[in-house]
Amino acid sequence: MELYTQILDHGGPTIGFILRHIVDKPTEGCLFHCTAGKDRTGVIAAIILEVQYHIAVIMIPLLIVFLDS
Repeated sequence: MELYTQILDHGGPTIGFILRHIVDKPTEGCLFHCTAGKDRTGVIAAIILEVQYHIAVIMIPLLIVFLDS
């Protein structure tokens, strides 16, 4: 668990760069990887999936209300 905390503590600028790319260019693809392709890549993937989940949880009920009105 400490490894993942260190990845978040020290990888902030890189993680921010990747997330900004996704937000700024939503129609473009995004490839992310690291040398070993394991822990840092997994942390980025988990963050992206978590953000997408929360967006869906917020947006789907709003969309249903909008469509029902």
